[in-house]
Amino acid sequence: MRRRAHAHRAVGRLPRGAPVAGPEGRGGTGHGGAVDGLGLPTLPERGIRQTTALPRHQRLGPSQGDGDAAASHRPRRRLGQARRGDDPPRPGGDPVAPRRRSGLAPAHRAGRQRAGLAQAAAEAARQRLPRRRRTPALAQRPRPGHGAPRRADPRDRRRPRGILLADRRCLQRQRLPALPRKGWRAAALRLRLRPPDRGKLGDGHGRAVPAARREPGAAAMSTRLLFVSKGEDASSTRYRALQFFPLWRAAGFEPSHVTASGGLRATLDMLRQARRADVVIVLRKTFPAALLWLLRRASRRLVFDFDDAVFCNTDGTPSRTRMARFAAMARACDRVFAGNAFLAGNAAAFNPAVTLVPTSVDTARYRVEAEKPVDSLDLVWIGSHSTRKYLAEAMLWLKVAADAVPGLRLKIVADFDLPGCGVATLPVAWRAESEAQELAASHIGIAPMRNDDWSRGKCALKVLQYMAAGLPVVSSKAGANAEVIVEGETGYLASTTAEWAERIAQLAGDAELRWRMGEAGRRRAAADYSIEAVFERLRSVIEGLA
Repeated sequence: MRRRAHAHRAVGRLPRGAPVAGPEGRGGTGHGGAVDGLGLPTLPERGIRQTTALPRHQRLGPSQGDGDAAASHRPRRRLGQARRGDDPPRPGGDPVAPRRRSGLAPAHRAGRQRAGLAQAAAEAARQRLPRRRRTPALAQRPRPGHGAPRRADPRDRRRPRGILLADRRCLQRQRLPALPRKGWRAAALRLRLRPPDRGKLGDGHGRAVPAARREPGAAAMSTRLLFVSKGEDASSTRYRALQFFPLWRAAGFEPSHVTASGGLRATLDMLRQARRADVVIVLRKTFPAALLWLLRRASRRLVFDFDDAVFCNTDGTPSRTRMARFAAMARACDRVFAGNAFLAGNAAAFNPAVTLVPTSVDTARYRVEAEKPVDSLDLVWIGSHSTRKYLAEAMLWLKVAADAVPGLRLKIVADFDLPGCGVATLPVAWRAESEAQELAASHIGIAPMRNDDWSRGKCALKVLQYMAAGLPVVSSKAGANAEVIVEGETGYLASTTAEWAERIAQLAGDAELRWRMGEAGRRRAAADYSIEAVFERLRSVIEGLA
């Protein structure tokens, strides 16, 4: 009786006398029996255990009449459940069972919904970013109005983007970072590094076009050159960049200089100016892999100019780190300018586009008249604190020469002095305005140096300055010095202490010989190593790139 009362209470919300439609359509009840006077279904004959409450979707609604025994109340749809009219009716007229609820917990379902929303937002952001249109090759692109493709132009080839990754072993040695290559982050990075006028002046491949191929309005614009170095006071910047600026402007170019050293602000300024230039020329400086990748992406044309053996240590020993950075720099550039034959041979191992551009001097600036001392014979050495070691190693033969030549004095045009070296010295602070005057007021120029890889990378700047000033030169037989000096005509090459002392004594005792060698050296410097002669070689290469 207790169970029967519980069943009556469970179905007490049914209206009095309302028939119940059973699942099998027998007797209009949900239990296969009849309805009593209170509107409650009677128990079947199989026992009280089958007397349970009707499911909600099988209960009758208040709007149904008492005489409609075949009608059934439509169940309330759950979240994610299809309408009842969409499912085909089962045979026998029984109602459609509700769909099974997902087995995921509410927290898991919410996490899946958030993941779907995040993915949809990322896809929308990716579609909103402007992407660089990759056009097919010109050989596959039909001409306007013609069905046949036109002949490919070799000038329209796409330039290589980023660091060339052909050598996988070298890539592993460089340990390049995982930089963005796909997705919306890479697209945003390309958008920031793309010059604003690249699409106007470019040929569709992200590079500048020559002036002959530009539009009439853009033909008058000059080619913009950007020189990147560690500072304006560096000798490589002064002799391989700044002294050519008047000639570049006279030829219709717009040269500018930016310092790459100085922290994050200087780096961002360099990248900002690089994307506006037509040709970027990096002077003697190598960069880490990530910064080199950014510079390569920002530059239309990239050139590496070096006049030192930056791939080894300063003592001439090999360096794996410097060699890896030098190799990456040479591979990433469109052209390499080398200061001498030794440097050009090392660069050609990583980039075949190498041009030999020797260091040059303004010979007109060194053609000055100065009074030479009469009571002493001055040997002059010009340099800096970084090359002091070469002069310190020459003190042995300088003492021997001082004993053989009375009144011998060493003039040091630099930022240091060598007191107590056993030879009379005359220190002179280096200044760009007075260096030509100090050289012209001397008798003999000396250039001692070692015979290692670092010394072989030197480009004989001291020798060229001595020759432009009209001085005979005595130098070590090593590196580019041996290529510039003509033995017995413009100077002498010495290897031992005895040879050094003998050549200095020979020049000290013959003023006519000093004058004749000085004039021959001045003519050679003006013909082969003047800024006018070297500029013509530079101009032809830069015009081909731009």
